[in-house]
Amino acid sequence: MECRLGNSIVSKDLITFRDMGYGQKLMDREAIHYDLFLSHDEFKGAVEDSYNKFVDETKEDDKLTNYLDSIGLYEIGYPDFNNIFKDHKELLGEIIKDYLYQQLLEKCTSQSSSVNWQFAINTIDQIIIYSDHVRISGEAYEILKSLS
Repeated sequence: MECRLGNSIVSKDLITFRDMGYGQKLMDREAIHYDLFLSHDEFKGAVEDSYNKFVDETKEDDKLTNYLDSIGLYEIGYPDFNNIFKDHKELLGEIIKDYLYQQLLEKCTSQSSSVNWQFAINTIDQIIIYSDHVRISGEAYEILKSLS
């Protein structure tokens, strides 16, 4: 996996994500554009299990609501990860952005010591699945360290 913030390549050990306040703009600092580049295997490893559980839950929910609030999975037969990755890339990206962003970001960012964190991902704006890799992009913020 490669992480780019602005024009710099940074270690994933320096990046976390905002689980509280995710998606909310911070008024006291500038957002920084980021890109995460993952191989197909890295992407699959990060979200396949979460996606498949989500599909099972969605299928049950759709039955209870008589398919009124379908997010598109019903219409394509509730595909497993491998099939949606192959045939419905855009819908997979939207599902991850809207419902599975935390699971993805937990796998793509550092969950170790917060002492090293320098940046926090705030949004996933786009997920594009290319023929040889996946690009995830959005906004992040620099983590300001207090001077003690």
